[in-house]
Amino acid sequence: MEKIARKLTHYIIKEHIISEDEFEVYKYEFQIALELSVCIAICMIIAIWTQSFIEGVLFWVFFFNIRSYSGGIHMGTYGKCLVSSCIVFFSGILIAKYWDVNLDLLLLIGLVLIYMLWRCGLYQDEGDRKAKIYFNNKLRKRLVIVGIAIMILRGLEIRSYMEISTYVLFVVWISLCIGEVRKKIASR
Repeated sequence: MEKIARKLTHYIIKEHIISEDEFEVYKYEFQIALELSVCIAICMIIAIWTQSFIEGVLFWVFFFNIRSYSGGIHMGTYGKCLVSSCIVFFSGILIAKYWDVNLDLLLLIGLVLIYMLWRCGLYQDEGDRKAKIYFNNKLRKRLVIVGIAIMILRGLEIRSYMEISTYVLFVVWISLCIGEVRKKIASR
């Protein structure tokens, strides 16, 4: 991916769209976009294969909106991130497709996870107060929206969509917990 990102960046420099000084920033952004696109493409192929396209889209909508602001574990390499993301995605699709959970229990679990993320899934860098306020506000707004969405899905009795949204909350919560444990171990 880095080679493709490098070529794309050289191309936009050659076309005078950006300056040579911006090379590293644009190369990095291209690389992230390419890697993310590959991951989403693989996951959406899985979703289509399992006839769970809407659940797949909902997974990514909920996941990006919460995970972007909550913190959590980061894998060391793109390969590890890709494999773990695809496994987590596929597991969520299977759960939404085959696991039959009581809707009221799902609602309760979802609301408890939202509360736990509200309290604990906050931007952790104590050194940048403005960033902390910004990330906390963004996360909390998104959690409110997810909470409303889960309640609407409960009211409409759409089990698979409710399961995938609750699963995403669980995955983000677990990621946050693992990330915090890793930080504590590394700081020893």
